[in-house]
Amino acid sequence: MEDVHDNVMSVPSGSVWVEDSLNENRIFSGRLTYDKGAAIVHTFRYIMNDDVAFFNALQKIQEDFKDGTALGVDIRDYFQAEVGVSFYDAFNEWYFGEGYPTYSATWNTSGNDLLLNIKHTTSSTTPAFTNPIDVKFSRSGMADTTIRFDIIGVNDVFTIPNMGNTTNIIEFDPENWIINKTGTIAYDPNATAGLPNNNEAYYEVFPNPTSENFTINTSSMGVNYLVLLDSRGKIIESTNFEKNIDLDLSKEKSGHYIIQITNENGDKRIKTILKN
Repeated sequence: MEDVHDNVMSVPSGSVWVEDSLNENRIFSGRLTYDKGAAIVHTFRYIMNDDVAFFNALQKIQEDFKDGTALGVDIRDYFQAEVGVSFYDAFNEWYFGEGYPTYSATWNTSGNDLLLNIKHTTSSTTPAFTNPIDVKFSRSGMADTTIRFDIIGVNDVFTIPNMGNTTNIIEFDPENWIINKTGTIAYDPNATAGLPNNNEAYYEVFPNPTSENFTINTSSMGVNYLVLLDSRGKIIESTNFEKNIDLDLSKEKSGHYIIQITNENGDKRIKTILKN
């Protein structure tokens, strides 16, 4: 998997989702369609954390879409139906989104407790990747241990009680589940536990599913550029908005629609909505 990840990261941007369905070179891209596509399915297996459920979902997809075509959102829905865990953020970030994270960490100890700050930057327009991440630690007089951390933004703080005498962070993602790079890892004797500084803008889409109209609210400051597309990449509407906007799908066919929102900083958020 390491070679696959390296090929995906040879260019900092690019989405698995094909926006231009007439571009044959993009449809059959070895780096994005095949390598990144395979890599993110590997990541979704890690997020599910249940191999029986993962392979059951794959079998059901093969059976239900035999002699047909499954969309990316169909794969998402089968995965989350199998384990009851939402895959919306994971798909928005990894399937529709672009780039990959670079993780950095600072750490300190307080007695036997470990104080850990995990930050990440992104290589392209996706502002954050909120998948979990494994971190491997070395400890004096005890075996090395690997802990999975739930990431909610680009700056997360954790306290792990009774960790023992931690001597170092060995690596992020030791089993190569995630497309990622490692930045800096540093011991900081002045680090203390505190609240994370995740001040990222949120985008809320409701109702979802919808039969006709829906609303987008955001905390993002300034003007946002919105593009609404169908599942084949056809643009339904494009417009600018600030705090909120109402959109109408009443004349469109039932199915999944993709919402691309780009703020003034160039950060791109991808959301999906289902029209009944």
